[in-house]
Order: sequence, then C-alpha cells, then structure tokens
Amino acid sequence: DIVSAKVARDSTHLYFQARTRDVLTPMNDPNWMWLLIDADQNPKTGWEGYDFIVNRTIDGGESWLEQNTGGWNWKKTVRIRVQITGNDLMLTLPRAAVGLANRADLNFKWWDNPQKPGDIMDVYLSGDAAPDGRFSFCYTHGAPAATPSIK
Repeated sequence: DIVSAKVARDSTHLYFQARTRDVLTPMNDPNWMWLLIDADQNPKTGWEGYDFIVNRTIDGGESWLEQNTGGWNWKKTVRIRVQITGNDLMLTLPRAAVGLANRADLNFKWWDNPQKPGDIMDVYLSGDAAPDGRFSFCYTHGAPAATPSIK
C-alpha cells in the first residue's frame, strides 16, 4: 500500500517521494511504481491527461522520464536516478524536462503494479494507486507573498 506521497521543488528540480506500508519490491518487477504527471493540468492532453510517466521503463537501476506521444505511446526523454531506502522511493526530475522551468503547478499520481497498462479503468482493479481511482494529487507552489509598500 502507498501510504504517503510528497512533492517539493527548487529552482531547477522537482522532488517526489512515495512511502509504502511495507518494504518496496525490487524495481525490476513489472509495472513497478509508476509516477504519472499532468504537467499542463489539461485533461485533454497526454494519456488520460498525463503528459509524462516515470518508471515505466527501467534499465540498469535507472529509470526514464517518458513523454506521451498520443494514446498509450511514450518517448524516452531523460534518465532518472531512483533512490530506494526501505519503504521510501525518491526521485528527482529536471523541471525543464517536464515543461515547468518557469512554474511548478502540476497534477500527479502514483500507480504500482497495474495489470493492464494503457487501460485507465484498471486503476480500480489492480495494483495500488495514490490517490485512489481516477483522482490525482494537485501540487501548486502558490503565488509569492505580496510585499507591503510604504508610502
């Protein structure tokens, strides 16, 4: 079970963390711990609204950020180093790679062990998703605080 999901940012990167109830399975398991990202917050673009996916393709202990090219088709764009410590999974994405160099608002979802890749309704039937079902987490960095002017 995925018990928590966090995201943070700095000027050049986005940082994601997922925590599971139990120790994580090996990252070479099929359909292991996908991170789906809706970078433009537009449900009409990407696959079911998700423009990027991480961990769909894993080789040599490294994952790939992949960009949607229509339907359930993805293009590798950037290698991503994944750090696993017990039941914590952490990864870092360059903001520019997901089109968020100048802003950081996005929607995201973790989905582990789907059995029918490309079928969004499988989120209700197999594996574990956070948040549940068709929901996504929404991350917004908020507007900068206004500085009062002195006159």
